[in-house]
Amino acid sequence: MKKYEFRRVRWSLKATMHLKLTMSNDPAVNLDWLKMQVERERFVLAGVYQDRERIGSVVLDVDGRDMVVVAAGGSGTRLYHDIAPSLRKLAEMWGCSAIRVHAQTLAVDRLLRSVGFGWAETIRRMAV
Repeated sequence: MKKYEFRRVRWSLKATMHLKLTMSNDPAVNLDWLKMQVERERFVLAGVYQDRERIGSVVLDVDGRDMVVVAAGGSGTRLYHDIAPSLRKLAEMWGCSAIRVHAQTLAVDRLLRSVGFGWAETIRRMAV
């Protein structure tokens, strides 16, 4: 099993490149908004490292006892699959009892289910 490490990083072009590939067309959640939340320290931006190479970026929040993956992206199509065990360890270190991800496509939902995520809720949103 590969070992991954998470390090808090500042917003950068690399974060933009990692995350823009996974962003939905949701106008309420875009890169500018994410960057602003990270810079205000509302969310944590973590670089995902394998050995010394940064292979991804993950935007995290804590909501109650849940670690929330707000956005994640990086090189390779199996990022969630590969980092799930390391993400679980990070959540435990932060005192969280669960990890929550809002999947915006069926493909991401299938991927999350394949690494142990179960159904928790259905969310609908209406623009105002």
